[in-house]
Amino acid sequence: MLQTRVGKRTAAAAFCIATQLVDEGLIDLDEALTRVTGAELVRLMFPTFDTGANVTAIATGVSASPGAAVGKAVFDSARAVELAAAGEAAILVRRETNPDDLNGMIAAKGILTSRGGKTSHAAVVARGMGKPCVCGAEQLDVDTSAKRFTAPAGITIAEGDVISIDGTSGLRGVRLDLVIPGLFGMQVRAIAHAAAQLKRAGKDPRPEIETPLVTAVQEMEAARGLTERALREVEEETGVHLHIPIGTMIEVPRGALTAGSIAGSAEFFSFGTNDLTQMTWGFSRDDVEAAFFGKYLQLGIFGVSPFETIDREGVGQLIEFAVRKGRAARPGHGGVPHRVDHYREPGAHRIVDMLVGEQLPRIC
Repeated sequence: MLQTRVGKRTAAAAFCIATQLVDEGLIDLDEALTRVTGAELVRLMFPTFDTGANVTAIATGVSASPGAAVGKAVFDSARAVELAAAGEAAILVRRETNPDDLNGMIAAKGILTSRGGKTSHAAVVARGMGKPCVCGAEQLDVDTSAKRFTAPAGITIAEGDVISIDGTSGLRGVRLDLVIPGLFGMQVRAIAHAAAQLKRAGKDPRPEIETPLVTAVQEMEAARGLTERALREVEEETGVHLHIPIGTMIEVPRGALTAGSIAGSAEFFSFGTNDLTQMTWGFSRDDVEAAFFGKYLQLGIFGVSPFETIDREGVGQLIEFAVRKGRAARPGHGGVPHRVDHYREPGAHRIVDMLVGEQLPRIC
């Protein structure tokens, strides 16, 4: 036996396993109590969604405080208090919360922010109150003055619209697409129908379908299959031929290291350097940037924050490796220099020029 470790399971699974072991006479009640922690029991007390329900996720973020909540979207604390006083449920939506939002956070059934992480104000306060919270849903454009937010695929939620949040599950990327039936097809169909409409109007749209957070070629193959099926359906419905390249965003170190295999199903790469930087360095930007970056800069460990420019020796090596392997797998797509041409300085740290011919990897 080389290694053992505690099996990962949900709080509900831990409780079921412990009770079943007691029923089978394999452990006693005292042992069962040690198998389920207090934190797991607390999570069992939070409301949850029906996992078998047909839901449409419009955005994802950080699962900052567990539990599910449903209510009318409100964009200021005073309105959340008003709805609560009238016996109505509200979800407080903000770019980020601050101490002035406390009354609204208390009144709301849940909190949703487009910025921040597990140590943000919203997350810390919500966890202390035992209130569901999703933070850092960066796909949302929150306009508090207009009292609305927009999500991908052109979805707009105005004040008073009913929304739900789940602070227990926050899956994302290709994992979310493959786990929730119909989500991926809905997104692709929306893009394809828009492209077909523009082509009928005499325009020349050139959309691309990009699958994020791919770590294995099998994920890319599954996502590509779903994409191609949705595109065929739209072509049959509209009678418009659509040429839409299908690619992926490399955001995980394993995705970069297996880029040669992934390129067999991906026509282009782009690189999400925020996630790639966090996973390569082994820390979350939201959790640690304020904690020790200043000291590391003083000590000379960092010349500059890894999030202000691309880390050439670490993240940069992964990007270059992925580009080389991707080109080798698709030699027809470009052939000029087999290297990242140059990294720009802070202020444009998400831009990298790569001379690779027809298919141009992008840095996001």
